[in-house]
Amino acid sequence: RVNIGSNRAFQKMKWQTRDDHGHLPEIRYGIMCALMKIALTQQETAWEDPAANMRVCARLAEDAARAGAALVVFPEFTLTGFTPRPRAFADAPGAAPQLDFFRALSRRLPLGLAFGCIRAAEPDAPQNRLVVVRNGTILLDYAKLHSYSFGGETRAYSRGADLFTTAFDGFTLGGLICYDLRFPEVFQIAARTADVLLVIGNWPADRIENWYTLLRARALETQCYLVGVNRAGSGGGIAYAPSSVVFDPTGRRLTPPTPDELILCDLAPRRVREVRAAFPLRSDRRDDLYSTLVCRDYTLAATQKTGV
Repeated sequence: RVNIGSNRAFQKMKWQTRDDHGHLPEIRYGIMCALMKIALTQQETAWEDPAANMRVCARLAEDAARAGAALVVFPEFTLTGFTPRPRAFADAPGAAPQLDFFRALSRRLPLGLAFGCIRAAEPDAPQNRLVVVRNGTILLDYAKLHSYSFGGETRAYSRGADLFTTAFDGFTLGGLICYDLRFPEVFQIAARTADVLLVIGNWPADRIENWYTLLRARALETQCYLVGVNRAGSGGGIAYAPSSVVFDPTGRRLTPPTPDELILCDLAPRRVREVRAAFPLRSDRRDDLYSTLVCRDYTLAATQKTGV
């Protein structure tokens, strides 16, 4: 089943003719511009079963393509679920079955795919990654910055050290993964150039309200679209809940709660620019100060200043 997000612009203009790329137009102030339709998945990932998950991903990607999506986003660890045995599944130079599967799928279908995989940039250093591909080409390849030590991820996975963005259908996409949500500093850095931030996760059901709260907060802080994609079902003894969601740059939720495997939502490039122009939050940031700012004991600092 497919659920269409409650984007008012899409609801008002669903009758209109699509453009040459299959996208619906947006009309603002008499000017027509394309909306980007995005598909969010929330499949029940089969734990440590790449073959079964490939079948599900192919079906969902085909459904998204038929619905006119420009991009379909899958959850973290798309083909395995969270596994403490990354070396058993990691792609490596010269042997990359996860990446090869999605690259082949992107050549066959007229849309981009964002997915989570395990890749080893160096021998014995598997990383938790988010990759975006289109027409067989890698557009973004991000290694998770913050390992989830509470869940044992730090012991099994090597951390990344870079942030990336990529141009995509009138937007600039950035990508982060699950636990990164708890570290707002990296979202601010990504939002210097990005206007859509993808966050893929394996976020447990018993903390799902934190997922929604943090996604909405990151949208409000960065004035970006926040696209959160989470898995459903269970794996490795952990329960998950269907909770994929889009928040707009004002923190407004655009997609309804639903158990459906695929959710569609239209994003408007002008929306980010309008919100940032109407409320220029970023111009009041003091990034030069934040890099050196420390919190000191006031009494001690006052004594040192006066010499008393």
